[in-house]
Amino acid sequence: MPNTLVQYLFKGEEHGIRLIRPYENAKKKKSYRRVLSSTRDKLKESAFIKGKTARESLDDVYRSVGDVTKARSVGQLPRGPADLYNARHSAKKSAPETFQGENGVTTNGTKEQVSLSNVWTLLERAKREEEASKDAVFIRECSIHPDLFLVLANDRQLQQISQFCTNPNEFCVFGIDPTFNIFDKNISLTVTTYRNLRLESKSTNKPPVFIGPLLMHQHKDWKTCSKFAHTLIAEKPQLEGILACGTDGEKALMEGFKRNLRFAMFLRCFLHFKDNIKREPTSRGLDEKVRKQFVEEIFGKQEGNVKFYGLVDCNSEDEFETKPEVLKEVWEEREKTSGSKGSSQSSFYNWFRKEKV
Repeated sequence: MPNTLVQYLFKGEEHGIRLIRPYENAKKKKSYRRVLSSTRDKLKESAFIKGKTARESLDDVYRSVGDVTKARSVGQLPRGPADLYNARHSAKKSAPETFQGENGVTTNGTKEQVSLSNVWTLLERAKREEEASKDAVFIRECSIHPDLFLVLANDRQLQQISQFCTNPNEFCVFGIDPTFNIFDKNISLTVTTYRNLRLESKSTNKPPVFIGPLLMHQHKDWKTCSKFAHTLIAEKPQLEGILACGTDGEKALMEGFKRNLRFAMFLRCFLHFKDNIKREPTSRGLDEKVRKQFVEEIFGKQEGNVKFYGLVDCNSEDEFETKPEVLKEVWEEREKTSGSKGSSQSSFYNWFRKEKV
C-alpha cells in the first residue's frame, strides 16, 4: 500500500490534533464514529423489503455505498447488525401502518391479539426442539389464552442459576427486569440475569452478567409473574431455593415471585432506587438547591478525596432507623420554606419513611 500524505489546514495558529473521543456512554475507550444520515436512510428502507434476512439486507446496504474500496468515508459504512436493528426499529416506529414484518403481515401498532398462526408456529418449533433433543429445548411454555405467555429458557441457564443463586456459601442476586411494550400487540419482555461466579471480566474484575430465562407476555399483573416463577421451578425444582432477587420495586412482580421463591430476599436495584428519590422532590416543585440537599443527605457526597456519608452508608439497621428521626425536623422545615407543591398531609419525610425506608 503506498504511503498517504495528510495535510491539515488550521484556523488561526497551529495546534495539536485532538483524537476522536469515545461516545459519552461508551463502556470501552474506543473512538466513536457516527453513521451518515444517508446510510441510516438506506438501512431504514430495508425494513420494508420482504423476503430478506437481516444479514442480506445489511450486505445490500454495504455494497450500495461501495464497500470499503469505494466509500468516501467510514461514516458511509454500517458498523454492524446493531445499526440495522436500530434503523428498522426507528422505521417501524415512525411508520407503523406500512411496516411489514418478516412474514409479510402488515401491523398497525394497535393492541391486537396475537394470531393463532404465529402461536402455532411457536408450538411447532417447540415440538421440533423436543423431538431433536431434550437438551435443545428452549421454548418451555407457550399459551395464547387469555393472553400471550411465552417462557424461554435453556438447560444451561436453569442449571447455572441453580448453581450460582441457591448456595448460601457463595451466591449472586437473581435479577428480574421487566420492559414495556417493546414488541407489537402490547407484548412486553421480562429479562432475568445472574452472574457466573466461575468467571471474571477483565474490564470490571467482577463475574460477568449472563442472560437468564425470558418471559414474553401481555399482562403485567402478579398472576403472570407468579406463573413465570412457577414455570421455572417446574423445569428446575432447585430454583425454589433462590436466595436473593433484585427488582426495580414493581409490586406486581415482587408479589408474584414471592409466592414461589419462599426463601428469597427481595432487593431493589440501587439505580432505580436513586432515580425514584431524585424524582420525588422534583414532582413536589422543589428548586434544584433543595433537591440536591435531600439527595446528598440520603446518598452522601464526594468532595475531592473526602467522602461525606449519607443515610445509605449506615453501618447497622438501628443506625438507619435513628438517623431519619434526626433529619425529620430539618427536612420538613426545608420543604415548608421552599414552597413545596406536595400534599400538606404527606411531606417528603413521610413519603421517604413509608415508601423507601
